[in-house]
Amino acid sequence: MFKIRKKNSTLNFKRFSYCLFIVGLFILLSEPSFAKRASIKKIHFQKSPLKIKINLSDKSSYKVIKIDDKQVLIAFKNTLFKRDIKKSGTGKPFFKWLDLDSNDRDVTIIVNTSLPVDSVKSKWSNNSLSLIFTPGVEAEAIASRKKKSKVPFVPGVEHIRISKAVNDRFKENKFNGNADDFVNEYMADFCKTNELDSGLEMLKTEQYESAYKFFNNYFKASSPGPCTESAAFLKAYSYFKTDTDDKLMKVKLYQDAISFYPESKYIPYAFAALGQIQLSMDNRAEAVGYYKLILKKYKNYTGIPEVYYQLGLMDIEKKKLNNAISNFAVIIDNFEGNAFVTDAMVSLGKVLYLKDNFINALTVLNEVLAIAPAKIYNSPDLLFFIGNANYEIGRNKEAEKALMHLYNLYPDLENRGEVLTKVGYTFVNRKLIPKAIKVFKFVIKKFEGQKGFLESSLGLAQVIESSDEKKKIYNMIIEKFPRSPLSKIAMLRLAILQKDLKEYQASIDTVKTLLTKKAKALKPEAIELMQQTSELLYEELLIKDDYPAVLKHFELNRNILIKAETPRFFELVGASYYKSYLYIQSLNLLTTAYKLTPRGKRSSALIYKLTVSMHETGRIINTMKLANEYKKYYPNGPEIIDIYRRIAKIALGKNEFKKALANFNISYSRSITIKEKAGILIDEVKAFNGMKDYKSSVLALRKAINLISASPEKYNETMSKAQRTLGDNYMLLKSYVNASDAFSLALKLTKDEQDKITIRFLLAEAFRKASNSEKAIENYQSVLDSGDDLWANLAQERLNEMNLSNDLK
Repeated sequence: MFKIRKKNSTLNFKRFSYCLFIVGLFILLSEPSFAKRASIKKIHFQKSPLKIKINLSDKSSYKVIKIDDKQVLIAFKNTLFKRDIKKSGTGKPFFKWLDLDSNDRDVTIIVNTSLPVDSVKSKWSNNSLSLIFTPGVEAEAIASRKKKSKVPFVPGVEHIRISKAVNDRFKENKFNGNADDFVNEYMADFCKTNELDSGLEMLKTEQYESAYKFFNNYFKASSPGPCTESAAFLKAYSYFKTDTDDKLMKVKLYQDAISFYPESKYIPYAFAALGQIQLSMDNRAEAVGYYKLILKKYKNYTGIPEVYYQLGLMDIEKKKLNNAISNFAVIIDNFEGNAFVTDAMVSLGKVLYLKDNFINALTVLNEVLAIAPAKIYNSPDLLFFIGNANYEIGRNKEAEKALMHLYNLYPDLENRGEVLTKVGYTFVNRKLIPKAIKVFKFVIKKFEGQKGFLESSLGLAQVIESSDEKKKIYNMIIEKFPRSPLSKIAMLRLAILQKDLKEYQASIDTVKTLLTKKAKALKPEAIELMQQTSELLYEELLIKDDYPAVLKHFELNRNILIKAETPRFFELVGASYYKSYLYIQSLNLLTTAYKLTPRGKRSSALIYKLTVSMHETGRIINTMKLANEYKKYYPNGPEIIDIYRRIAKIALGKNEFKKALANFNISYSRSITIKEKAGILIDEVKAFNGMKDYKSSVLALRKAINLISASPEKYNETMSKAQRTLGDNYMLLKSYVNASDAFSLALKLTKDEQDKITIRFLLAEAFRKASNSEKAIENYQSVLDSGDDLWANLAQERLNEMNLSNDLK
């Protein structure tokens, strides 16, 4: 079985760095999306594909980072784990063990593997985090790779090595590794005349325009001659080095030289220069074409470092990061001591940073700092990426040091305000809030209107306590900088703040405004926030029993809200439709809530409302399944009486009268209210009547009437129903006098005019069959006077019959 072990207290330095990362990470997640505490329940390991699935009790914020070749870190916020975590499956031999650690709020897991990891993909679904691992090459190959180069191994990246012949030639002649090596190449094979010396001196003193004129004149005067080939390329090179903007002329001069001397050994230098010229004209495809041609046809060309470097930079632009790593690795592996090596290492560190491989990025960049400390003065990139990589892994002190050095060293840096803002966040992460506030306020004052100003404004809003001040900052950004992407972040944070302040409708309105903007990256979070806030709003409205407001809001925002994933949301909306007796709609929404809730965790109210919705829409089989589930999990639940009563009614519909009576009896025995007991007794009559046991029906009805009569409260409607049903049963027993008494009482208690007409007709029928013609005629006439189409016609027929009978007598 796979090993899960608690972290050692004596960690090596690298492990200690990881722990620092966790501290930083969870401070970064200072506004958790889910307040409820989650716990890790189960971890499952799978071989094919290589996968780890972590089941939690609830939703949790998380982050996954590849620490190095064989370690992947998973961090959960506001989460705990117990010693008895369930484990299943095995991923051996790929997975070796897990290191688990936790504090009062958070859990960190480090996955240790036997082979390198190329990539890790994470997916959250139904309170479970799934991690799919893609392995890299074998460990032996990695070990060999690391011995040969200082470049961090990156799985899935092609690492190319230059032939020994090129390496030896490069070292031997001490070339620079770029197109300028053309002059060295020429000097190594000096033309047999000294006529070009003057032009060469001009090149050495960077008098490029004069050099061009010299070589151009020489070429025109001496062609053809022993040195015209050299002169053709020298004049093209001289013009290439001038500051002129006539780039097409630069291209022409090189192309002329190539066409005159297609077999010249200077061709690769010309191609390299043409590549640079095309880049300066933003013709990336043409530049790549020249560079690729050099690598294909001129394998011994000494300017290879420049070629790979430029290809690497273009790969970064095209977001082909693995290709960029391969190209920079060629330079670092093969051209030790060359100026391009440190440039390639800085660019490699940038690429690794962009791939979220922060540990390896720092390994490379710190090595540059060690071997070439002066590099920080050549470009801000080195300190920038060192600072940001440290920040990303939670090394806030190191990040602060690098970023402050960058800020002070480059006073003309375009994004100084952003750099200083990041320094402020390092203080936030270390809980040095007064220092953070000081930095944010300084940036706001010094860099007004710039991106750093907006970022610091957001940072300040995050750490100050006053909700009113937070709102002012967010609204300022939204109103004054509507085109900035940060205005959308401000809008989202304002909506979160409004939700926390229980200003639910205001929060929802803010999110809806945000969704009208082009905020693709924020859209999922905004939608989820709107769903969460709507759920809280519905809870509040239903406490007030204002379910019409719930339905109005839901229907207005259905397209967004229907995609919610929380069962409680659908239960609240379903309950609102249920209260409105819209059972088809409630059925659909409550079914969704039911499916999203694990078995055994469904509330009694959810199962009951869904049972009723199923029953009222004629879905008898599902009604019985749900009723039985209710009885199983909530045998003493608040709705258990109606559950048994509905089971009895379903049995009635199937003519299973004994089963119906059995369930009516259980329902009656558990009922505590007089009105409910009387209603159950009245329902029992249908079962007795089904068995033609009219006497039992009468007994049940008398019992119901006695219960109602003894109650201090008046249940006229229930009493009316009981008396009318009693009258019906006396009629079946041919006890017409008793029937007329029952109908008379029902008539007195009934308020509904239509019911009165029906009952009066039944009363007339009872009088007629009891041979009380006077009373019968009186009531038939009353029905006839009502003008009701059905009953008036029947009453007229009865009167006609009675008149005919009297005439015959």
